[in-house]
Amino acid sequence: MVSGSNVSGKDSFSNTSIRFINTSLDDVLKELSEIYGVSFVVNSLPEKGYFTGHLSTTDLGESLDVISRIYNLHIIERTDSVIISKN
Repeated sequence: MVSGSNVSGKDSFSNTSIRFINTSLDDVLKELSEIYGVSFVVNSLPEKGYFTGHLSTTDLGESLDVISRIYNLHIIERTDSVIISKN
């Protein structure tokens, strides 16, 4: 888990999501990288990118869809990496 961030861990009701509280988007991506074993290539992120909510720990595509919609990002999934840039 990313140390010093506001990641509160897996949802106590199921082990299928992780909760973030006012966590920088950079730390969210670091945590997703650890969970899914992928690297993120970030071309640019929003300046005020803080996330509060739950993301899936079983479906990377679902988590990326949530992030892309909230922050209006363009995301390309590769086999072992994810490329992220502003739309």
